[in-house]
Amino acid sequence: MSHCTKFDFQYTSRKCIIRAFQNLGLNWRDETLYNGVKVFGLIFIPIKNPTPAIIASRSGFYYFMINRGLYYELLIDKHNMSVDEQEEAKQIADEFQKAYIKEAAKEVVQKMNAQGQQTLLTETDSGYEIKFGLLYGKSILLKFSNGRVIEEVQGVKGESCVSLTEVLENMLSSPDVSLSTEWTDEYYETEDETIKLYNLQDV
Repeated sequence: MSHCTKFDFQYTSRKCIIRAFQNLGLNWRDETLYNGVKVFGLIFIPIKNPTPAIIASRSGFYYFMINRGLYYELLIDKHNMSVDEQEEAKQIADEFQKAYIKEAAKEVVQKMNAQGQQTLLTETDSGYEIKFGLLYGKSILLKFSNGRVIEEVQGVKGESCVSLTEVLENMLSSPDVSLSTEWTDEYYETEDETIKLYNLQDV
């Protein structure tokens, strides 16, 4: 492993949000919110100014993806939500987060494939893994739990690993989020020339 980074998760890509809605079979729409939204039917969050949002609904549950400037905030609401429905709302939020993270990983895979790299996206018990390089010997592992993302890079030497993960970090957190990174011996080894071909900053 060349490095491991941990950070608080945030929704930052409108494109990935919309695709996550679509892949979950949800019809979405743009809307402006003027009042407020309840979180899991319990806590009312007031909205002082007209705020743009992306909204979808399913089985009486409403998804409010509120634009907070540098990121979007997901709120799930349902009228007169029961205790069981509160738990279901949390599961819905987790399901959407997973769908969003998958779309972010797919964006990176698509760019790498377009540049001639053999890349494969697989699902793990705790997240997703992007495999690439000769015989898929290199990888970026994405794990998520309790609002945190753990990102592990395997088999990439030198600082190239930073350019690979920076794109993902931009889609999974805003610039205001602090990253906690642990560097391993691979990071200090001679740069892997093949990785320099990855110019992913325009994802």
